[in-house]
Amino acid sequence: MRIVHVLPTRSSTYGGPVAVADQLARAFAAEGHDASILPEGVLRPVRLGGTLVYRLSREEAARLRSRVREVDIVHVHGLWNLPCTVACHFARRASTPYIVTPHGMLARWSLTQSRWKKQLYGRLLERRNLSGAAAIHFLNNSERAEALAYGLTVPTFVLANGIEGSLLRLERTRDGLDAIVPAARGRT
Repeated sequence: MRIVHVLPTRSSTYGGPVAVADQLARAFAAEGHDASILPEGVLRPVRLGGTLVYRLSREEAARLRSRVREVDIVHVHGLWNLPCTVACHFARRASTPYIVTPHGMLARWSLTQSRWKKQLYGRLLERRNLSGAAAIHFLNNSERAEALAYGLTVPTFVLANGIEGSLLRLERTRDGLDAIVPAARGRT
């Protein structure tokens, strides 16, 4: 299976999502899958008002569009940023199934931070990204329970951080992501 993980940046300052994407990509590659991560380098955010904004150059957007068309599944790590929003858009246009991992960004506390910006972004873009996903991946049951209040209507699943052992068990016993995301069937 060909999988691309998408983040707004590869910088460690973005926190846990970078480590999770790296772990998942390594685990899938060890099982013989073609797993890559975009962006390949560190994208630096710019400050727009009081908000950090991750941008994509035309070249980065073209690379992302091309990669999304080549893979069987897109795994988007995070919400509320342009690179992840663009990845979801490209995946829908290419009919490539995608998974979104919010990494706590749908928790009640998180949604109160920059509330009006997230409400606007959610109405314009993020709800479409979430409703178009083949599945939403949560890191624990508490995160999943809080996020369901956001009105999610797509399938959800929990796969914890420190995935090496649990992911490999899933791979062997449930035919990998094909078991989680039926939309991926027939694309490998």
